[in-house]
Amino acid sequence: GAPQRVHAASWAHQPAPTRTAAMADSVGRMRCYALRYTDLYQSYCKGSLDLCDIEGLQSHFDKHGAAEKRRAQCSSNDVSCYALRNPDLLAGYCAGDPDQCKWEELLRHYAEVGLAEGRAFGCKDDAIRCYAERYPDLRQGLFCNGDVTRCDNHGLWLHWHVAGQREGRVMGCATPPSPPPSTGALAHAGSAPGGCRISTPGVVWVVATPAEMAPLARHLNASECAPNGLFRTYRSSDRAHVLVLTGRGRTRAAAAMAYASTLVDPGGIQRGGVGWLNVGIAGHKTLPAGAVRALLTVYDASMETYSSFSERAVEGVQTALGVSITRPSDMSKIELDAVFDTEAAVRYPPRAPHPLCALSPRTR
Repeated sequence: GAPQRVHAASWAHQPAPTRTAAMADSVGRMRCYALRYTDLYQSYCKGSLDLCDIEGLQSHFDKHGAAEKRRAQCSSNDVSCYALRNPDLLAGYCAGDPDQCKWEELLRHYAEVGLAEGRAFGCKDDAIRCYAERYPDLRQGLFCNGDVTRCDNHGLWLHWHVAGQREGRVMGCATPPSPPPSTGALAHAGSAPGGCRISTPGVVWVVATPAEMAPLARHLNASECAPNGLFRTYRSSDRAHVLVLTGRGRTRAAAAMAYASTLVDPGGIQRGGVGWLNVGIAGHKTLPAGAVRALLTVYDASMETYSSFSERAVEGVQTALGVSITRPSDMSKIELDAVFDTEAAVRYPPRAPHPLCALSPRTR
């Protein structure tokens, strides 16, 4: 007979054993697919998430949505920006941390409340463009590489959340108050002081935790050069290496990358002149402690997205797929021969996996 229509409400009340992880994930993605697009929410859900025709939504995506480049996912940069640009939502749906948002609930707020209130959705708009144009360190740094039409707008919103407000920077296109924050590339309170800068060729090391920083600092004979800076920063005695301690999470990492970009002599920047390495302690089910792997592709389990790096691996260093997870226990849920980012292990103390060193290469 004809395929049975599957509704979100009835699906949710099925016994747990009948709902496989894959099916549950598919239902969640289709619910978010509807919440993203008014025409789908009205046509396939009648304006109520509990009435969504999941099978119909899946069919629409397969036949039309994918070709139209519509998104069928809950967690993504545009949803993150919706929270970042609305402090009440960031507090209510993310507990102030854009890495830990309740993605479906955020989308539901937009579909049922935010759209009617005229709230902006997504990352790209005049406000963030003006934010980049106003500050040369953002415009010329890693976020835009000198072209404000091609900026990493999500990264800029994260920078504003973590560092920009603290530094007294102005968001948007309005004329800044008098006296305005200095627009010198290195003059902001959170920008890197001259004592930490390096000249090319050199290497910028970006690490998240003190445990990852300590052995590198010892090996490179590096000492702290900005004790009062926005991020703890170390420079080697030969001025060829600088190390930046970011703290955990994508949010702080984004701000730290902008901060680190000011550590390089702007007059000496040439493609390939500066190496960028994100180094961390990771876990693996079988590899011995101390093994080194280069990560050219990283899967973010919380955002359901892949990031790939086009650079070739370092000669003699084996490569592996990297997986970013929230808890070490999540390793058992992902059947991949992969290196797992386990920075959260200090918060969740189950049996620790074997530690190893993982490198994510970037060049500039």
